[in-house]
Amino acid sequence: MKKKLTDKLVLICPVVALLLSTCMKNLPLILLSLAALYAGISISSLSRKQEGLWLFVLTGIATIPVNILLSLRVCEVSEYMWSELLLSKLLFFPLSYAVLLSFEEITLGLLGRIIWRDRDPSWKEE
Repeated sequence: MKKKLTDKLVLICPVVALLLSTCMKNLPLILLSLAALYAGISISSLSRKQEGLWLFVLTGIATIPVNILLSLRVCEVSEYMWSELLLSKLLFFPLSYAVLLSFEEITLGLLGRIIWRDRDPSWKEE
C-alpha cells in the first residue's frame, strides 16, 4: 500500500511542479520540472516497461498551461501579421495549440524513446 502511494506521488509531483512553474512563468523551473518528470517516470514501478505511454499521458496533461500561454503569444503575434478579426483569432488559437501539443509530444516522445530503448515488448517489430 505504501509503495503504491509513493509511486503515485513520484509521478504526480513533477506534473504539479510543472503546472505551478508555468503559472509563475519561470523557464528554468519549467525545464527542471520536465527533467523531474523523466526521473519520476524512470523511478516509478507503475510505469515499468511502459515509460513511453506514461510520458505521453503525463506530458499531455502537464503541458496544458504552457501550450495555452504559447498559443496566446502566437495569437498576439499573428494579430500584427493578419487582420484583427475575431473569427481569425478563434480559428488560429486551437490550431496553434494543436500544433504546439503535437510538436511537444513528438519531441518529448523521441527523447523518451532514446532514453528507454526497447522497454515495451509489444512495440517490437516482427
